[in-house]
Amino acid sequence: IFRPVSLFYVVISMTRGIQYGVLVGATPLVAINFAGWAQEHVSAISGTGQLIGGIIGMTVGGMLGDRLGAKRATILIYSCWLALNVTMIAAQPLWANSQFMTAFIITWLALDVLVSVATIPIAMRLCNRTVAATQFTLYMALHNFGITVGAWLLGLADTLGGIAPLFGLLAMANIVAIAIMVWVRFPTRQIDEATADQLPQGDGLVPAVD
Repeated sequence: IFRPVSLFYVVISMTRGIQYGVLVGATPLVAINFAGWAQEHVSAISGTGQLIGGIIGMTVGGMLGDRLGAKRATILIYSCWLALNVTMIAAQPLWANSQFMTAFIITWLALDVLVSVATIPIAMRLCNRTVAATQFTLYMALHNFGITVGAWLLGLADTLGGIAPLFGLLAMANIVAIAIMVWVRFPTRQIDEATADQLPQGDGLVPAVD
């Protein structure tokens, strides 16, 4: 897990967690204080968004992974996250609009599922087969730590000047995640290095991975 490529993935995983930690708390605050929703309505729309997100994850998420690959799919989804956060900053007068708030909630919940579908295969490929379960658990634990950091950032909303600056911080985190995904070469398949080193080179063409 301390390999450079693995540490870069930790940043990606924590970014996903921070985003979730901020938005899961900011959503009811914005919906209740700006759009005038009741807590029951927020819960109902959030539940609907989670259902829609699950369906999209099983359909669109799988299709994106197959056609674009995990890396390109992750770049695309984080670009959508960036666009959403910038929109929330620019469209603050629309926070009071019920239709706009509904679209925002459903969109971010769907994107959260999609980014999970896209990034988890990368984590699985990074795991060494000899300690795969432990390594993958650490990745998920760091993602959960990101959620905790996101909740802490939400607590700083008053200090930062409101909820809108938090969307700016998330947008910057999205840019960092996109830059990492563009420049870092993540593995395209899982390789058991310990076993591969013990295998003799056979006759014939030189393999793509020795």
